[in-house]
Amino acid sequence: MKENYNNIFGRIKQNISSNEDHEKASSLFGKPELEYEISDALFGQLEKMDEENTDGIDLNSLYKRLWLKIITREKESKSKKHRIYLIRAASIAALIAIGLIVGAIFTPLNQNSDLAFVTIVAPKGSISQVYLPDSTLIYLNAGSEIKYRMDHGDGNREVFLSGEAWFNVTKNQNKPFVVSTAYYNVKVLGTEFNVKAYENDKDVTTTLEVGSIEIISGEELSIQQPILIKPGEQISYNKLDRKIDIKEVNSSLYSSWKDNKLIFINKNFSELTDILERKYGVEIQVKDTSINKYHYDGTIKDESIFEMLNRIQSTLPIKYRIEEQKIIIEKK
Repeated sequence: MKENYNNIFGRIKQNISSNEDHEKASSLFGKPELEYEISDALFGQLEKMDEENTDGIDLNSLYKRLWLKIITREKESKSKKHRIYLIRAASIAALIAIGLIVGAIFTPLNQNSDLAFVTIVAPKGSISQVYLPDSTLIYLNAGSEIKYRMDHGDGNREVFLSGEAWFNVTKNQNKPFVVSTAYYNVKVLGTEFNVKAYENDKDVTTTLEVGSIEIISGEELSIQQPILIKPGEQISYNKLDRKIDIKEVNSSLYSSWKDNKLIFINKNFSELTDILERKYGVEIQVKDTSINKYHYDGTIKDESIFEMLNRIQSTLPIKYRIEEQKIIIEKK
């Protein structure tokens, strides 16, 4: 079994931090605003990667070669616009090193089985972009996971989702695409939609942007007849009261996260902290549970976690502090 993603990522960062000249590149890791460029570069390399030859790569040597190219290009740049471009290039180059050896992201599960699976994970604090073998595009939100059978392109087009993902499904009249969650399944031919099915959330929600989808029975929910959803509609299943609700919404608000933008409208504070934990990869503890009754309106684009917390505490009667690598929130 090849090294897992976290170990590889840690080795790359260690190589960078061991050289003071590379402090600039090290500071770029974990920048959510660069996630999409990083993903494009990473998956572009994965498509060319020979998985059998990914072990034993000299990360230090590989990184030095990438960094040398970046420095050379930076010396040739004089304008502010070019400097910004080079900073992004540095981040992409560092992540390409991961892309060359990150076979563990696509490690088949149950390798002795004829139905081996590929698993793709977006850790907390990041968003992942991936193309399936049938060219379907998926954005995977922070703290989410999908898996699909290795014969996905030729056989049944089905993915299993835990967390949140946005789909742009390649149309195929003969092979419907199915998104399976722990509760209900979403059946489509070709369309754009968002599915939110985090294990700890009280609702499983699907929002349709383009095309049409059918909601069908899943592992935990039996549906007598498929429910047809139209563009601009959202279907939610409440896990607690086991009820289904369908309403019209502005669908773009529910998929803005894939563009690194979060929009909150009357968001419950408990749900807000869950979202912040996933987006920034932090741990938040609310000392007074009555705070969870507060609601918040706002938008996150490029703000850091501290900029966001400062904004929230200027709006709501709360304050925060850092304690043992946790963010503690209390009443003012």
